[in-house]
Amino acid sequence: MTGTPVSDPRVDHVVIDGVKVDVLLPAGYVGSRRSYPVLYLLNSALADQDEYLTATDLVRFTAQLPGAQQAIVVLPFGGLFGFYSDWRDGSYRWEHFDIDTLIPYVDAHYRTRADRAHRAVAGFSMGGFGAISYAARHPELFTVAGSFSGQVDPAIPRMETFLPGFMLFIDSVCGQTYQPLGLWGNPATDAVWWRDHDPTDLAGNLSGVSLYFASGNGVPCQPDELQENPLATYLESLGYEQAQNFDAALTTAGVAHTADLYGCGTHVYRFVQRDIHRFWPQMLAAFGSASPSSFDYRRADPHSSAWGWTFTADPRRAAEFLDITHASPAGLTLRGSGTETVTTPPLWDPGQAVDVHGGSPTHVRADSAGRVTFTVGLGAPHRKQQYTLAQQLSPELFVTRTIRFDRAGGSRSSKSKSGCQPFHHPHHQTTTRAPTQSRGRHDLKPRRCKTPHRRHH
Repeated sequence: MTGTPVSDPRVDHVVIDGVKVDVLLPAGYVGSRRSYPVLYLLNSALADQDEYLTATDLVRFTAQLPGAQQAIVVLPFGGLFGFYSDWRDGSYRWEHFDIDTLIPYVDAHYRTRADRAHRAVAGFSMGGFGAISYAARHPELFTVAGSFSGQVDPAIPRMETFLPGFMLFIDSVCGQTYQPLGLWGNPATDAVWWRDHDPTDLAGNLSGVSLYFASGNGVPCQPDELQENPLATYLESLGYEQAQNFDAALTTAGVAHTADLYGCGTHVYRFVQRDIHRFWPQMLAAFGSASPSSFDYRRADPHSSAWGWTFTADPRRAAEFLDITHASPAGLTLRGSGTETVTTPPLWDPGQAVDVHGGSPTHVRADSAGRVTFTVGLGAPHRKQQYTLAQQLSPELFVTRTIRFDRAGGSRSSKSKSGCQPFHHPHHQTTTRAPTQSRGRHDLKPRRCKTPHRRHH
């Protein structure tokens, strides 16, 4: 924990479904009618929702900003070691809470600009992982994401050892009951689930999201840094390795980003405070950005959604990634195995006849919302879970299929010019080659939506 909760008239302390959440309101919010963008700021391990209010100058920093630079800052408790995931053993559902409960609640109870174009997510350490993982798994929800010394490549060997060990430490010191392999399973046999949350493995999903991530190299700039956190050097060096991997993966995937790898610096709050100050202008510049015209996306979950599209795997298929590329109103390309079921966003008029070239059935009608549903045959479903020893010893081929849409009569989709549909919660108003068996994840095909951009400080 990080200190006594802040008592400030700008801070609301609320409880949502049993989870404590702080909401830092802009100066002048009370008494005005203005709506504001929102930043979700996620806590680090062994901290809580008050972390940034007590350990950084967030309250003072935001109070002095001009009105046009203000945002509502939402600070939810993410568990002492929740890692912003729905745990494989079913014990925690942090991702479900943040995505399906917290965001709709905030938009319903505060004057937010309740759309993707005005929603940001960021955090320190574990919170930095959560921010980038959420943005990669739900790119239709966030226009900008920031990681401050975050764990942006947790599937590396050092993290596969560190995370279970640290859970046992928390259990012994804090009286918790975390199961060391409960988060994403055993990394030796469940690597696909580790990678399914790993921002570096999901780098290609992030095109169209403004990205900022920062890390020191673990060498102290001042001798007193280790007095603040005895693990500061080790934790920051661990994050620095991951930041370098993430930087390389984004560059290979053609995803624009700001990599602030600033040299000396350790895992302490003075650098977190500086990172927040540096992130803020990039966040403001990203607000209002348009969604990309097409997207790539990969997930291993048997049922996933992105940009208003939904994808459901063959129930006979073992756990593995489905790779989606060039998804737009014109069509998309899938790579995987088994029979995949796809439902589009509302791209057509209700009842419109649509030809689905490469899918089944080939002639469908849009439903009452303007969506169409079809299946894509990707060969026999694989029976060996991806990245396991059995799959590596006897690899199975991934099948690629390209789907093209036409309205009956030969013209393309009539309702939308963008394949990246703005996503709304129900309560809101508003090849590529097969993944390799090694850690060589940087072979992802470059995205078309953005050109690479990288800035080092």
